[in-house]
Parts: sequence; C-alpha cells; structure tokens
Amino acid sequence: MLNKSLMLFRIVYIFCFILFFLINISFTQETKQNPDTPKIIAKLWERQGKILYFSGEVEVHYEDIIIYADYIEYNEDTQDLIAEGNVSIHMPDQVISGKKIIFNIRTRQGEIVDAYGMIQPTTFYQAKKLSKIGEDLYQFDRATLTTCIQPVPRWKFSCSQGKLKRDEYLELKNSVLWIKKFPVFYIPYLKYPLKKRSTGFLAPELGYSAYKGYIASEAFFWAIKRNLDATFNFDYFSEQGIGSGLEFRYIFPNNTRGNLNFYFFKYLYKPEYNYDYVLRFQHNQTLFYDFKLVANIDHQSSLYFLKEFDNNFNRATISTYISQAYLFKNWTNLNFYLRADRYVTYFSRVDRSLVIYHFPQLNLNLLRTKLIEPLYFSFSTSFDRVYRGYGKTTYGINRFRFNPSLSIPFSKIPWLSLNAVFSLRQIYYLNYRRKVDSKIFKLSDEPISKRYYVIRFDLLGPTFYRIYYGPENTSFEKFKHIIEPQISYQYSVKYETSKRWLLFDYYDYPAYHQLRYSLTNRLLIKKGETPFEILTWTIGQTYYFNPKEVLHMRYFKINGETPHFSDIYSSLRIRATAKYSLDFNLSYNYYYRKLSGMSLIANLGVPEDNLFIRLSWFQRKILYVSEYHFANYNQIRVYTGFKIPKIGIESSFEVDHDFIQKKTLYAAFSVIYHYQCIDFKGEVKIFNFREKPDIQFRFSIGFGNIGRVADFLGGIGF
Repeated sequence: MLNKSLMLFRIVYIFCFILFFLINISFTQETKQNPDTPKIIAKLWERQGKILYFSGEVEVHYEDIIIYADYIEYNEDTQDLIAEGNVSIHMPDQVISGKKIIFNIRTRQGEIVDAYGMIQPTTFYQAKKLSKIGEDLYQFDRATLTTCIQPVPRWKFSCSQGKLKRDEYLELKNSVLWIKKFPVFYIPYLKYPLKKRSTGFLAPELGYSAYKGYIASEAFFWAIKRNLDATFNFDYFSEQGIGSGLEFRYIFPNNTRGNLNFYFFKYLYKPEYNYDYVLRFQHNQTLFYDFKLVANIDHQSSLYFLKEFDNNFNRATISTYISQAYLFKNWTNLNFYLRADRYVTYFSRVDRSLVIYHFPQLNLNLLRTKLIEPLYFSFSTSFDRVYRGYGKTTYGINRFRFNPSLSIPFSKIPWLSLNAVFSLRQIYYLNYRRKVDSKIFKLSDEPISKRYYVIRFDLLGPTFYRIYYGPENTSFEKFKHIIEPQISYQYSVKYETSKRWLLFDYYDYPAYHQLRYSLTNRLLIKKGETPFEILTWTIGQTYYFNPKEVLHMRYFKINGETPHFSDIYSSLRIRATAKYSLDFNLSYNYYYRKLSGMSLIANLGVPEDNLFIRLSWFQRKILYVSEYHFANYNQIRVYTGFKIPKIGIESSFEVDHDFIQKKTLYAAFSVIYHYQCIDFKGEVKIFNFREKPDIQFRFSIGFGNIGRVADFLGGIGF
C-alpha cells in the first residue's frame, strides 16, 4: 500500500513539473477580438503594464512575417517592437539579419542596425542601418553590395547612402567600386538593377584607337514598359569628336513590332566636316483587313563615315544600301503591293554612287489560276515613278508595266514534267526627263513603248532514283538518291516604238533567246516520317543564241566574237544537321579552260556552342578583261570562337584577307574572362581597309546584373 502511494506521488510530481516547465518555456498571446495581435513564443516573459518582455529563442509570427531574436520588447498599444541579439526578419523571398531591429507590426516600417542579407537571386549586402520607409522600399546608410560569395569579395560597391526597391533596383550615392581590397573607381550615383531588364546606367567601356585617340563609351538603359525600352549611347573620341546614339524597341498588339537606331556624330577637329549620322529602322505591323505594313530603312549621311567609323566589317565595306517601305495583302491567288524604295550602290574607286528609287510603286499580281484544263493564266502589273541618278545627273520617268502569261503544265508521267509558257511583256514610258543640278530637261514628248513576246519550255526529267539501305538504327538506315536533268528553252521577240534604250532597273532588262541545261543530284535520308535532303549537287550552263543582246556578255570577246556559251557552273550544298553545313560553288570558263569563280561557305557549330567555325571564301575572275579589273575579287574570311566553362573563358576571332591586294583587311580578337561574380572583356581590332589604317583596343568589366555598353557602330561577327 505504501509502495502504491509513493508511486502515485511520483506521478503527480512529474506531471506538475512538466506542466510548470511548459508554462515557463512558452507564451502565446492570442486575442480573438484583435486579429492584428502577433503570436510570440519565448522561453521567458514578463509584463509591465502594456509592455511585454521576452527572452530566450524568441519568435514573433505575424501574417507573412517571422522575427527571430534573443530579446524582444513589445508594446501592445503602439505595436512597436524592439529586437536585439541574433536578429533576423523573414519575409516572402527575403531574409534580413542584424544586431538590432526597431519595427512596427501595424505599419511594417522600421529600421535594422548592422543589417546584412541577400536579395534574390544572388546579391549580398551589408548596411550600418537599414530602414523600411515604404511598401518594398528600404533606405540604408554606409552599405556595401556584391554578387560574390567569397569571404573577401572579388568586387563590391560601397556607398554612403542609398535606397533599395525590392525586386527592382539598388540606388547608391557616393559609391566606390572595390576590386578585392582596393578602391578603383568613384561613382557619384549608381543604380544597380536587381533583375535583367531594369532602368539604369550600363557598365562603361574604355579604349584607345591610333586614329581616333582615347575612347570612352557609356549608355543608359530605360525600361519604359514591358513592351517598350530605349538605350541612349554616348561615345567620346579624343582625336575626332563625340557621338550619341539611340536604340528604341517596341512591341504592340496585332503583330506590331519595330526597332529604331539613330547615331549622330559631331566632328570637333576637322573643319572640312561638320557632322554625320546613321539611321536604321525596322517595322512590322498588321493593319485592317489583314493588310501588312513593313519598313526597313538603312540611311546614312555619308558612306565615308561608315567606312571610317563603323566597326562591323560587313557594313563598313558593303557597296549597296536599301531602304524600303511597303503595304501589302495576299489573297488566295492575288497579291497587292504599294511601296517606296531607294537603292544606293557605291563605287569606291571612282567615289560615286548609283541611286535608283521608286516613289511610288503599285503592284497587282495574279498567281497561276486555272482557266480550263490544262490552261492556266497569270499576270503581273505595276505602275511606278522611277528615278536613276549617277553623280549630279538624275533621269526620271513614269512607267506602266503589264505582263500576262498563259501556261500549260504536263505532269501525267511521274518521272517527267513539262511546262510551256507564253507571255507578253509590255512597258510604257511616260514623261521621260533628265535633271542636272537643279535644271530639268524633258527628253521625250511621246510615250515610249517596249514589248516582248516570250515563249518558254521547261522540261524536268526523266528523273531517276534508287533507294539504298545502310546500317540499322543509324541516320543512314535508309536513303534515296535522285538524278534530275532539266532543260529550259526561251525564245524572245522584241518590239519597240523607239530606238532609245531605256534601262532603269531590273524590270527593264530584256528577255533573251537562250537554252539553259543542268543536271541535279539529290541525296535524302528519312528521319522518322519526314525526308531530309542532306546533299544537293547541280551542274549546268547557258547557251545564248544572240549573245550581243545579252547585257553582261556583249562586252566579252573571243577572237573578236562575242561568246555564245556562259561559264559552266557547279553548285554543291551539304546539310548534315542544322549546325553543320557546306556550300561549294565553282565556275569554269569553256573558252579559256580556266576557273573563273569559286565560293566556299562552311559552318561548324553555332556561336552558342563551346566551339564553332565559320569559313567563307569568294573568288571571281573575269577572264575576258584585265586581271586587275575592279569587278575581280578574291577574299577569305574566318570567324571562330570557343568556350572553356571550367576556367570561365570565352573567345572569338575574325580575320578577312584579300589575296588580290595581298593584305589583311580586317582582324579582330575578343576574350571574356568570367571570374565567378565578375567578368572582364577585352577586344583588339585592326582596320586596314580604311583610308588611314587603324588599330583599336577596348576594355570593359561586367558586374552581376549591370549590362555592358554595346558598340553601336558594330562588332565582331558575320
């Protein structure tokens, strides 16, 4: 009996001890009448009026906020909270720690002393004092920030004061850029973005050019809206002048999108030049009733400026510039175009440009439509005002063109097809005039008519093919070889009401009496249910019955006679995959028994791969004229790059060499070194095609989400 009483006493004692312990290690203040009251958990607590004191692993839970601290004072009336010791405040997607927090639960505003934390995804910061002054808006004093995780960051920004807009930006005043423990750059004001597309200044770029002097480039990116943004560029060249650029991009409903680029350059040290500019504009828009508006403008004040300042080798050396805008709509068998365009071809050796422009031009085309079996009808018609200018002289004319066609296709035999076409090409020229300087001269009082009757027969076949079977479970498990001979005969009868030969553009070029023949080999493999053509090889030639009427043949002579046969051409195309391709073309002159042209374009990989190579080689030699004729060329270009992710290296290289001039026209080398949270970029470019050969160096540093300045006037690559 005594043992049972002793056991009962022990059970009651243990129960009371556990109950007392639970009461002392936890306190929960819950008021059903006041849902704004926080839930506080602590080991010890006491009350003095409306002030509650908590200590020992204190937790405060309020809506989506959790505060941890060693010691907390809480005022029930004002809902002010003071936390000290290992303080951290947890909010959705954000954690802030510090030495001391003064915070109001109701207003969600306060300050943290000796604060530190991480802003998603990888931006770390420290601040002597961090204050919450608005919804997702913080103010801090004497702070540093970095994206590095090392104990001694490889780079950081320090500042005297700043603001933090959560998920938007960090605004720093009197900031200093540190590399390791060394200050390297002072910035009075800096706006650091916390996401990729944010308004702010980009990382500057510095450089040197033997011709332009010291170079400094800066840009400001403005994220106007989700569908609008603009970038403002500023360039300084110590030996030439200053330039400013604007890139404006937009996207709107109804497939409306566009890109405007404008660059203005002011010469400071060349009295013979004042300023130059470049305008490039692309626009696409769907209008009412499915009409579409397209614009593509490429205009510059002088081609000299492009050659001397554009760092893109393609644009700096190109000879033809096209600007056009057109409104069009397609129906089932009909299409309509209203357009204006301008073509400029620059001849550098004589420093003159050939300019052809149409304003306006109206086209209406009927695609092939069945009349009665087996007869089909089609036509194309246009009215335009066309101008052709060279030097100070410009010719202009109003032109009406109508080209109806009748065709009879025959394809009853699977391996043979024949198409016979009879067409009329009728052109009327009105108001033929010439303009020299500002004076206009009328050259014809009567309309000029030009008419061609054209008969053409196109024969494809007989077509031969054979199917081969390779190793199983490979891409060559089944492939097909096709052989296609093709013959095209064209007979043209010309009729003109005037002896005047008018050639303004491609519409005015006549049809020739000719015979064209070729042989094509195709190799197809089957990937799933879809055949894929991996190889195409065509060899062919053209015979002209009246070569003296052929514009590009009339000036060529063999023993005093115009040759009838064109060069024999061979075209080979290999498409192994989307990343690997080869195009190889040859031209062989039948009379001289020599190659007259060659082109090679090879692609191995794409720039996104760890290794890629692009090779292009273009050679042309008109054997009928001097070896040094301006139309001859022989140039090779190599563009390659590689990445080594393990050591953070990206590199690209381009070289363009001219074998006729026996010199390298352009060479460029770029390297980027990713040093975890910081990356360095350097470029070296050599320009030997310019009036004064130039070598250029550029350098920039990237920090986390701060983008680099883009070279508005070009860069490495095809």
